Amino acid sequence: MVNNPAPVVKPDGSVILMYKSMGYTKDMTNALLFDLMKMSVATAPYYTGPYQAISEKAFYDPKEFYLEDPFIWQNEEGQFSMIAKDMNGNTCGEPRGGVFATSEDGLEWILHKNKLEYSRNILWSDGIVRQMGNLERPFILFEEGQATHMFFATSDGIEGLSDCKNTWNMVIPLKSKMK
Repeated sequence: MVNNPAPVVKPDGSVILMYKSMGYTKDMTNALLFDLMKMSVATAPYYTGPYQAISEKAFYDPKEFYLEDPFIWQNEEGQFSMIAKDMNGNTCGEPRGGVFATSEDGLEWILHKNKLEYSRNILWSDGIVRQMGNLERPFILFEEGQATHMFFATSDGIEGLSDCKNTWNMVIPLKSKMK
C-alpha cells in the first residue's frame, strides 16, 4: 500500500517524491496482516514519471517512530526540508504533533529529534488555546520564497476522527517567516 505522496519539482523539472508505504500479507483466513508504516523516497525525470523507488528502507526506524503526512520543499539554496505528523510523539514529544527533517539532496534525510515543528494546541483568534483532535496533511504556502501560512485538515474531536462531530480545513498565518 502506497499513499500520501509529497512531491518537489526541481528547477530542471525532475521530481523527488516522499511517500508513505506499508506492506501486507494475508493470514490463513485471508485477513490482511499489515507491516509497520514507513516513509520512503522516489524520483522521476518529470512529473509524469516513470518513478523509481530510491530504497525500500525508511530513513528512520519504523519500530521506534510512526510518521505520516509528509510535506517537503526545497529552499533557494537547494536544501530540502520536510514536516510530517509524529503519530506516537516519540520524535517531537507530542503525539500527532509535527516533526522536522532536512536533506542536502532530497534522498538522504536527517530527522531532527526532540523538535516540535507544530503543535495540535492552537491559539484561536478569541485568545483561547484549543487542542485539535488531529492536524492532517500539513501544507505550507510560500509567497516570494517565504512561508506565510500553514494549512491542515482538522476536527473538533479529542482523539482525532474517531470522536469528532465536525471536520474542516484550517489556515494558520505564520508569525515568523521560514525559507
